[in-house]
Amino acid sequence: MRTVVTAKDIRLAAAPPVPPRTKRRRRGAVDGSETHPPTRTPPTHDTDTNAADTYTERLLKFIPAESVAGYLALDGMVRSGTDGDQRRVWLIVIATFGALFTWIYLERVQAVKKRQQLAISTASFVIWVFAIGGVFATFSWYEPWQGSVILTMATLLLSLIEPEW
Repeated sequence: MRTVVTAKDIRLAAAPPVPPRTKRRRRGAVDGSETHPPTRTPPTHDTDTNAADTYTERLLKFIPAESVAGYLALDGMVRSGTDGDQRRVWLIVIATFGALFTWIYLERVQAVKKRQQLAISTASFVIWVFAIGGVFATFSWYEPWQGSVILTMATLLLSLIEPEW
């Protein structure tokens, strides 16, 4: 799994689960119905090492490499087969697809449950598209150095975040 593991996750995983109670008859029940008190189970995370993720591990889990690789392939195809307004439209389409794919892929395939991590990874994808140029390069205000600056700042800041939800 690719979920970022925090110190809080380790504490929750180490806590003993609340044992299930035996079945009790509801007071006054004459129909034989029974109640079952709720039980708590510890969360499932990447807690094999019993340690929170390091700076580098968090950074690697935040960067959606699969989405960026797919985007690069699609970007190359669009650039070689289109020009002008048609190129801009297709670059918008593949960037939007990539952002949606990032969220869905991480949630369904990589089993990431933390919404904050999903949002950060999706934003990371958009930052990568900006750094590569993508649709942003079709606008007159875009300069390649801007992508490099934003990507560097985001990379430095991302791994300082420990997603809790």
